[in-house]
Parts: sequence; structure tokens; C-alpha cells
Amino acid sequence: MIQKLKKVLYTVDEFHPDGDIVIQVSDEGLIQAWSISEYRAACVFARGKHELEKMERAVPEIVLRDAKSLGEALARDKTSALPLGDWRIERLRRLDKTKREAVAIARVSDIRQIKKLYAKSLMTNKLYCELVIAEGSIECVGELGKVSIPANLTLPGHIGLNVRYLVEAIENLVTKDYVGVAIVPHKGARIFSLASECERHYIAEMRKK
Repeated sequence: MIQKLKKVLYTVDEFHPDGDIVIQVSDEGLIQAWSISEYRAACVFARGKHELEKMERAVPEIVLRDAKSLGEALARDKTSALPLGDWRIERLRRLDKTKREAVAIARVSDIRQIKKLYAKSLMTNKLYCELVIAEGSIECVGELGKVSIPANLTLPGHIGLNVRYLVEAIENLVTKDYVGVAIVPHKGARIFSLASECERHYIAEMRKK
């Protein structure tokens, strides 16, 4: 369980100003961990038996990174209680409820092919890519090539992303089989979403420089 929750550490910026991971424990054995930075967010769900009471705690990133158990991560002298209506919780709830602009479902093993495009991008440091959800496929186009991923299409659309952020989210997926891909409008911006029953990853749109 603790290893699954640690996945949120590797999807957000490590150097963002808010270095806390939010951990929420509910009565029915569900535990959530999430983190939000300026351009990325991640939320991972784990379910299991525990003796913890219902709580919401802010855990310093370094504490979760080094913890060997959930109890160790949630030691009271290392965490702080969240204020009511914490902005991070509200933002993720809004993103989850927002109507999707574009939607597809892809196999995780297929979507990992985008790593090839990232490797090429590193040669020129041109990390902008255009991701297009089309009929039956997702096309990821960068300065030095294109990757085509088979997908089950519900609704087409496109978005511009930092390919490094995209690859890091894909590499740290908890889900092994299929993942939902979507473009979500939020406060005048557009957000790329990777989602399954046990996780959410969000990446903000970037403009080509």
C-alpha cells in the first residue's frame, strides 16, 4: 500500500513550492494520496485493512519518500492537519467532476510507446508535443517524430503538452491494463487526464514557445 501511495511523488514537480503530499483516510478502508504543482497533479487510491481513524493530513514529501509503512508516514509529529476546504482537495474534486472535452481508452502497454518520442526530444531539448485523440487512435506528435497508439474512441480532441511530464505520468501509472485518456476544461485552461479506478494524473496544457 505505501509503495502505491508513493507514486504521487513521481508525477508532480519535485521542486514545486508546496512540498506536501495530502493523505486522506476514510472509514471504509480507502486511503488516498495526492499532490498538486503548477502544471501537474496526481492522486492514487489504495484499499486495505488498517486501524487508522478517518483523517486528512499533510505529509512532507521527504517523509512519505522515506517511510516504510503508512503508520510511519502518518506519525503525528511529522504531519499537520488540513484546514477545512483545503484548496488541493477542492481542485482535484472539480477536475474529477468536470465534463470531458475529449475521451479515449488506451492500453497502458501501448501508451508507453510515447517514451520513444521523449528520447528523441531530449536530443534537441524541444519538449513540446501535440497530442491528438482521433478515430481509433491517439497521435502524439513532436519535433522529431510521431507515435500512434491504438485507442477506443468516445470523443475526439487535441492538446499541447510537455512530453517529459506526459512520459513521467505514464511511467508511474499504477494501472497495468487500460487507462482512460481525456481532455478536461478547467478555469479557462485545458488539462490532460490519465485515469483509472485507482489513480488520476493531470497535466496542464502548455503553449509552444
